[in-house]
Amino acid sequence: MKKFFLILGTVVLTFGIANESRAECGKDILYCGDDCGTNCHWEIDSTGVLTVSGTGQNGSGSIDDYPQSDSPWKPYLSNIESAVISNGITSIGHGAFYNNGLKSVSIADTVTNIGISSFQGNLLTSVELPESLKTI
Repeated sequence: MKKFFLILGTVVLTFGIANESRAECGKDILYCGDDCGTNCHWEIDSTGVLTVSGTGQNGSGSIDDYPQSDSPWKPYLSNIESAVISNGITSIGHGAFYNNGLKSVSIADTVTNIGISSFQGNLLTSVELPESLKTI
C-alpha cells in the first residue's frame, strides 16, 4: 500500500509541475524559461521554433556559454526545428546551439558576438550574418 501512494504522489507531482510550467509559458508555447543568460528568455512554440529574446532595458540580453551542449532547452530538442535570436540579444555564447539539429536560424541585427561552435552540428544549409557582427 505504501508503494501505491508513493507512485501516486510522484505522478501527481510530475503532472502538477508540468501543467503549472506550461501555464506560465503562454498560449501555443510548449516550453519556456528565463535561465539562458543575462536578461535572457527562451520559448519553444507548437511549430518547433525556439525563440530567444532579451528581457533587459530596451529588450537587451545575452545567451550564456554552453560548451557541453547543456543548454536549458536541451531536454526539448526533439521539439525544435529552427531558432530565432530576437532583436535585443547582443551575444551568443560558445556552444549555445551546438548539436541542436536546427534546420534554420534567424539572427537579429543587434548580435555583435557569436561564440565558438555556437551552431556546430546542426542541419543548417545557410545562415545570414548581421552586419552588426564584430566577432565570431
